[in-house]
Amino acid sequence: LTYQVCHSCFKKQARLQRCGQCKFAHYCDRTCQKAAWTEHKNECVAIRNYGKPTNETIRLASRILWRMAREEDSVAEDRLSSLKDLQDHVDDLSEEENTQLASDVEVLRSYWHPNNQHFDNQFLSHIFGV
Repeated sequence: LTYQVCHSCFKKQARLQRCGQCKFAHYCDRTCQKAAWTEHKNECVAIRNYGKPTNETIRLASRILWRMAREEDSVAEDRLSSLKDLQDHVDDLSEEENTQLASDVEVLRSYWHPNNQHFDNQFLSHIFGV
């Protein structure tokens, strides 16, 4: 299904153009590709460096971290709460879910290149838990 939905406008189509660099993201046309570039450029590099796309959970956590890095200096006053304020439910996870969480954190560390930003495992677990 990932290959039938535009990664910019989310329209479902049988024939989409894929990103020439990572070969993962698909777009209706150049307009959609350009509109998505700010969000996609870090993911594009990560997919190429990691060698393949990761699962949706890790890609979402990565996008959160990239956005946090990008918006580091600008804190919007109209936000209801910050990520740090949200409840993560990590303490409620089963043993199997904790094992999966630890695995996801390790894959995220390999996939996401921090650009001098260092997040500890507890914060990364918090993102997955939210």
